[in-house]
Amino acid sequence: MKNTCARRILTDPHFWIPVAVLLAGASLLLVVR
Repeated sequence: MKNTCARRILTDPHFWIPVAVLLAGASLLLVVR
């Protein structure tokens, strides 16, 4: 049951969009520094 819940989260674009934004922001901060 936990596995299906995790799979549902991993396939949810609403979960990945903020993650991608955070990763992009972190990489930009590292590049600027």
